[in-house]
Amino acid sequence: MCIDEYNAEIEKEQAREEGEAKGRKEGEAKGRKEGEAKGRKEGEAKGRLLEMIRILTRQVRKGRDLGAAADLLDLPEEELRPVYEAVSSCAPDYAEERILSLLMPEGAGDR
Repeated sequence: MCIDEYNAEIEKEQAREEGEAKGRKEGEAKGRKEGEAKGRKEGEAKGRLLEMIRILTRQVRKGRDLGAAADLLDLPEEELRPVYEAVSSCAPDYAEERILSLLMPEGAGDR
């Protein structure tokens, strides 16, 4: 093998390694960005659900049934039913995290 062939092989190997490193770096950056967006989206959904839990907890404590709560909030009963049932099942302490775990089991966001 001559020196020119040897140098060409080394340069080729270095270019391949640099390309792989660049690809890994770009892939990691894309993964982080997608993960952050997913986390933000899940956090916003959890926040909306917690607010609905708080609102319905107040309604249940006042003795309102699902229909009355739906009328008061101007929302369809079917939309409120899962949250209302979870809140009702956690009476009398109405622990928000317990209610939330009934509605969003671990890993549910991974679907």
